[in-house]
Amino acid sequence: MIGRGKGQISFADVPIERAAPYAAADADMTLRLVAALEPQLASQPRVHQIFTKLEMPLLPVLVRMEHAGIGLDVPFMEALGRRMGEQLAALETEIYSFAGGPFNINSAWRRPRPDASRSPLACSKEWARNIRSSR
Repeated sequence: MIGRGKGQISFADVPIERAAPYAAADADMTLRLVAALEPQLASQPRVHQIFTKLEMPLLPVLVRMEHAGIGLDVPFMEALGRRMGEQLAALETEIYSFAGGPFNINSAWRRPRPDASRSPLACSKEWARNIRSSR
């Protein structure tokens, strides 16, 4: 998909004269990455074997699957989403109790300072150093 919101369209709907330069740049970058990454892959025989014997032979299958689409059990996925949401809420509650109160869990830069009297977490020197360096 290209664009945002109501203006979003499928790449298949982009006029060829606009799509061609993008597709060419994408192919060029892919070839450059192959040249850069192939020696690293070759230096790891087990990983190289998995790539050549398992992953690459699966490509035609994956292409056919992508082209045909997949069936989706919507009720199952909805139930799974609800269960995962409940588990996430329980984990958040547990994290807040360990930290001594609520905070923005998703913030990598604003970690709360645990209250040692209210929290089972120990304030290690490394933890304190990370807090100081993130301010």
